Amino acid sequence: MTTTPVLEAIDETQATQQGRPPLNVIYEWLTTVDHKKIGIMYIVYALLFLVVAGIEAILMRIQLSSANKHFLSPQTFNQLFTMHGTTMIFFVAMPIVFGFGNYLVPLMIGARDMAFPRLNAFSFWVSAFGGLLLYFSYFGASGLYAAGMAPDVGWFAYAPLTSKVFSPDSIVGQLSGGERQAVADRLSSYIGLPTSYILASNLRIDPSRFRKELLRDQRLTIGRYDARFTGQDVDAAGEAPEFDPSDTGITGAFVAAFHDYLTHDLGYETRLDYRPGYDAPGVEWDFRHKAADLGGGGDVNQADVALDLSQAMRENPHLLVYSLNGIYDLATPFFGTEYDLGHLQLEPSLRGNVRFAYYPSGHMVYLNPDALHSMKADLAKFYDEAAPGR
Repeated sequence: MTTTPVLEAIDETQATQQGRPPLNVIYEWLTTVDHKKIGIMYIVYALLFLVVAGIEAILMRIQLSSANKHFLSPQTFNQLFTMHGTTMIFFVAMPIVFGFGNYLVPLMIGARDMAFPRLNAFSFWVSAFGGLLLYFSYFGASGLYAAGMAPDVGWFAYAPLTSKVFSPDSIVGQLSGGERQAVADRLSSYIGLPTSYILASNLRIDPSRFRKELLRDQRLTIGRYDARFTGQDVDAAGEAPEFDPSDTGITGAFVAAFHDYLTHDLGYETRLDYRPGYDAPGVEWDFRHKAADLGGGGDVNQADVALDLSQAMRENPHLLVYSLNGIYDLATPFFGTEYDLGHLQLEPSLRGNVRFAYYPSGHMVYLNPDALHSMKADLAKFYDEAAPGR
């Protein structure tokens, strides 16, 4: 039976150390600069950390074995995920490579030892100490990394996701008290909510809570389709508006006008109900479609056609897009539209084909007669530019 050079070295070392005092043996291994022994120690400590990382993986898989399992808390799961990934890369994979490199490279090139043997030995002990220090963060009420506060950033520990641009959730947790206060003060000046409320919401304001909170002191809510409309709820202390005043404020007039047009102008009569909204009882819209293949997957069950628009603009470079936005629209806020159209993955030569206009109105711009006239003039100019001479 054949054996590897590493196993032969271990057998040889054991044979030469038989009968020697244990303390002498330990001292020799702790102070060795022999590349073979250092290589063996790299491999042994990598295998030990492999066992630890394996235990972490088992714990995570137990948590994921069934839905809604509460075997681990979310923070503990994130800690195990982070520690497992870090351990496998820095304390298993890399030390294994270093171990075989230390043992084999000098033999392969005919050298007596690695270059700078003492520095080579020092590198091993720094690496081993770093692994122990990392796991010390799990223990001790006043440990070097504080009690129970092992890293819990998950995939965001990997570049480039470590940057603040790609990890906004971690930014809030990293902000100091003064920075959080400064952000809340600035946000309060923009949206009109109290700084204390913004801080209590962790700097993230849900649109429904914004509609409820803005005029809470007046016992009023604001509309979703059009924030210029206000309503009155029975419970002024609730978390969200009980109805949308911009919806109820216009639906009756629009439905009545539509029925009048059908009956008197078109002479059409029916027993069917006309519902202006898509969320009527028993109606289930299917938004599934396969978006343009830009390296993505299959069907998406949402009304997101940004990739389809991007493909159409690239296939037809003369296609122009005009986005008309109401600044009081909280159903499709204009900044969300800017974000979507700003991520069409267009070449610089095509980005000028997308332009925007803004009006002092809501989702239905025509509810403001002045904005309606402005929008009509803007559209007429756009049509003349897009299709001149027609």
